[in-house]
Amino acid sequence: MRHSHRIISPLLICVIAASVTGCTNGSKNQEEVMLPEISMVEARTTQNDELRQIMTHVPDEIIVKNYGLVPQSRAMSCNWADEKPMNPEEGIFLAGTARADITAEADLLGVLSQIRVAYESKPGWTVKPAEKASMLGTDEGVLLVSPENYTYHVDVSTETSSDGVKEFTASSFSPCFQIPDDFDRFKEY
Repeated sequence: MRHSHRIISPLLICVIAASVTGCTNGSKNQEEVMLPEISMVEARTTQNDELRQIMTHVPDEIIVKNYGLVPQSRAMSCNWADEKPMNPEEGIFLAGTARADITAEADLLGVLSQIRVAYESKPGWTVKPAEKASMLGTDEGVLLVSPENYTYHVDVSTETSSDGVKEFTASSFSPCFQIPDDFDRFKEY
């Protein structure tokens, strides 16, 4: 059951991020939306730097295994939920993740609270409770949105898995941005 959580959580997080980052067009007229110009390197670097910063709130002594940042990945179409191909009007976004297995005794709600407090004091950031990422209902989370509309979903498990650990996951999503001229949809960034 725990393994299905690792599959379901990223899918739910992507749906949440798509709606929060503006990657779904809803009722907006596409001609009214001006996508920012962001390079692929900038989108990846910005996310990875912030994911590393978020991970500094997790004490080393409670980490059983640090999976670190996910390797580079392909950009996604901002209209992926509509099952439409990439197009310049809708733009693209990059996603990222940092994950760690945590000792069963660790107070991850305390860690989550520290993260919430730290980001509430950062100028221009929006902090709010996150939708449940787990179908099991054993996770708590916080949604962090930067002034530049990068979104970070921090999710902690409140119960120990069958593997004897808890999980800490921080997922990141760039805002939707214009497709760069040198973009290759098959390349990982």
